[in-house]
Amino acid sequence: MIPTPAERQRHAGPRLLSVEDLEDVRLGLVRRLAETEPLLHAARLRQREAAQARRAQMARTAAANARTRTNVEKKSERKQAAAGKPAAKKPGGTRATRRPGPSTA
Repeated sequence: MIPTPAERQRHAGPRLLSVEDLEDVRLGLVRRLAETEPLLHAARLRQREAAQARRAQMARTAAANARTRTNVEKKSERKQAAAGKPAAKKPGGTRATRRPGPSTA
């Protein structure tokens, strides 16, 4: 959480500021920025680390799901082999046929 200024403004409402007042306001804003910048940096770092952790977890889950599918397919093939049935073809096992090109005759 970003801290709010501890001291209250002396003057309420609109007013014209002198050069000294403007310099004081500028100095106060620079100090506030210097205090909050590490907090903002830390928050961004935490968000980045959380995103990396989520991506890593998703990758682990995807890998586990792929292993599970592979194990299920192997188990199914073993059952079919034990029952004397031919193994089912895996998807994507067909080869693309070559189209004839234009005739040059």
